[in-house]
Amino acid sequence: MPGRSFSSEDIAKLKKLFNEGSRVLREMEDLKEGLKETCKKLNELSEKGWEVYSTMSAPNGVSKIYFLRKKKN
Repeated sequence: MPGRSFSSEDIAKLKKLFNEGSRVLREMEDLKEGLKETCKKLNELSEKGWEVYSTMSAPNGVSKIYFLRKKKN
């Protein structure tokens, strides 16, 4: 099977696609780590007697607002 040759424009497009894909994967890992840290902190607050409420603050659900209130004994 003969090898395919790519134009310099095709190579530039492939490099851009690869770089953008790598950036997206890094951002996803950062977001997952941030979510883990947020969940951990909210759990710690809950264990310390705080009630934790959350609500979506954007129509697309990307951001959240957390409300904290000290639990009544």
